[in-house]
Amino acid sequence: MSIAFVFGAIGMIWNGWHSDHRRERHLHTVIRLVAVGLGYIAIGMSHSIWIVVSAFVVVNACNIASQASFWLIPSDVFVGPLAEVGVAAIGSIGMIGAFLGPYAFGLIRDYTGSYSVGLLVVAGTYLVGTTIILFSRRDQAAVAEVSVAPAIV
Repeated sequence: MSIAFVFGAIGMIWNGWHSDHRRERHLHTVIRLVAVGLGYIAIGMSHSIWIVVSAFVVVNACNIASQASFWLIPSDVFVGPLAEVGVAAIGSIGMIGAFLGPYAFGLIRDYTGSYSVGLLVVAGTYLVGTTIILFSRRDQAAVAEVSVAPAIV
């Protein structure tokens, strides 16, 4: 399955370059995360090995590619020291999810006897995260206005 990681590396470089060129981080991240969510849905719902393997490649490639633009969003949404707090909060939430996710996936597997429900839950978390990223998008003019406002001493 190394082809997924090759596509992911190429996608990360292209996604980072394109999001820098367009100065648009949110949509570059959202499009890839929607593809990841839909890929997990395809894996969870399908019984065809070809669909599962293809969806696995899409999930891994898009997940890796989204990282290039995802970690630039806090500096676009938050200004000054809040950007550092935003990155720390995102990292902390990610670590909690990295602990609870596999545990919850195993519990779902034990109760349902199938991996499908767990994969659909994972897809749901990606789609909820995508919605949060869409709503965190701010008007670039407002960000520029806040960043040039004089400081009160």
